[in-house]
Amino acid sequence: ITAPRFTDEDKLEEWDAMSAGEHSRIRADVMGDSTRRIAERTPMCQSNMIDQLLAAVNGMPLEETEALREAKDKCPQEYTDQRRLDLFLLREDYDVQKAANRLAKYWSRRKKVFGPDKFWMPLTQDGALRDDHAALEVGLHQMLPLPDTSNRVMILHEPSRLNLKAFHRDAFVRAFW
Repeated sequence: ITAPRFTDEDKLEEWDAMSAGEHSRIRADVMGDSTRRIAERTPMCQSNMIDQLLAAVNGMPLEETEALREAKDKCPQEYTDQRRLDLFLLREDYDVQKAANRLAKYWSRRKKVFGPDKFWMPLTQDGALRDDHAALEVGLHQMLPLPDTSNRVMILHEPSRLNLKAFHRDAFVRAFW
């Protein structure tokens, strides 16, 4: 059976033809969240929510936001990426304080996983993962070529490829992060 193949141009054309409501439903499905507040958002509202999130972070105790503030100082583009901040808001259903707490915990955990010398770097093979090429290439996690029935990407976890004698466990944790 030969299935039709869609080019990037086909996908973009289809996306452009969809309504804002359809975009919201797709995003909610992909993110695994409800559409309660997504449909109400406008670009101006989104910008305001991000401003509120950053203000909430600034109002948190210093000991809870130490890693976050360090990342902000060393690599501001990693900290202020609006798409990333919007994901924290989306995950917490646009509850600003919960999103601020999640953001602070994210950076604290990221510092524990990547260490103080690399946690603030972009999560690329040239950045924070520069020493983990071998763990990335083992294929412990693989994106399957076909989506599931809801057209979502599927990732296969292949534990038989995990060889802790050849690689340190931490390298796999960073590669999966």
